[in-house]
Amino acid sequence: MNKATENAWQEISPQTNETWIPEEDKEIQGIYTGKKEKVGPNESNIYVLEVKGEKIGVWGSTLLDSRFAEIPMGNEVKIQYVGKKKSPKTGREYNDYLVMTRPRPFEKVEGSKVSDENAAAQMADESDKE
Repeated sequence: MNKATENAWQEISPQTNETWIPEEDKEIQGIYTGKKEKVGPNESNIYVLEVKGEKIGVWGSTLLDSRFAEIPMGNEVKIQYVGKKKSPKTGREYNDYLVMTRPRPFEKVEGSKVSDENAAAQMADESDKE
């Protein structure tokens, strides 16, 4: 392999520069862009959110893992730290969160002139061909 080809490769991974500390910042909102599994001594998940162009890691927990299992990659996510709660089943204390999601809004592509009516007409034409 020559040097030019070798330099063209870039590693792609959901590495984060920092992690969210819910006790300091009560809320985080961003685009769900990645997930790392079995991280650290507890083999936890880290969910990666893109917040204002920066990748921020959110450490998983039983509660967050179950919520993120329902969130499609690419959706916008908002997590609010509610505080500590006591489990009625085990009596153990855990961090509680309110987790919300919505599809990422469409971004306008410059030079694109497709309207909703045009898109519907194109879809109808394609289904007629089948």
